[in-house]
This record gives sequence, C-alpha cells and structure tokens, in this order.
Amino acid sequence: MRDHPRLLAFQRGATDLVAVTAEVILAPVDGWNRLVQSFQSRAALQDEVFRLQQENRVLKGQTQRLVSLLSENARYKALLNSARDIEDELVAAQITSL
Repeated sequence: MRDHPRLLAFQRGATDLVAVTAEVILAPVDGWNRLVQSFQSRAALQDEVFRLQQENRVLKGQTQRLVSLLSENARYKALLNSARDIEDELVAAQITSL
C-alpha cells in the first residue's frame, strides 16, 4: 500500500503544497530581511565612501607637500650649481691673475 501510485502522487502533492505554503508564509520575512540587508549594505557603502574621501584629502595634502619639497629641492640644486660655477670662475680668475 505504501508504494501505491495514488498515495505517492498524493504525498508529492502534499509536499509541494507545504513547500509553496511555507514560501508564501515566509515571503514577508524574506522581504524584510532583504530590505534590512539593503539598508545595512547602503550604510556600509556610505561609511566606505566617507573613509575614502578622508583618505583622499590626506593624500592630496601629502601630494601638495611633495610638490613643494620637489620645487624647493630644485631651487637648492640650482643654488649649489651656481655656487660651483662661481667657484670655478674664481679659480680660473686666480690662475689668470698669477
């Protein structure tokens, strides 16, 4: 009797009905969970955007400082080279004055 085709069909139908009923009953809960996850992921993304904006400000400041230091370094190199040129001219002048 257990393997009777009608009984098996009824069992399958009952199982399908229970599964569909469970999905219908749980649909609002699933929807709510998805909504909560959406808000949580939105908040996490907003936090990440804020953190990245702060990091970007710091990096821009560091870049400006680096540009300033590179410019200052170039001026010092120019001064050093001009001092060498003056020293070379001084040595040449001393030699010619002998």
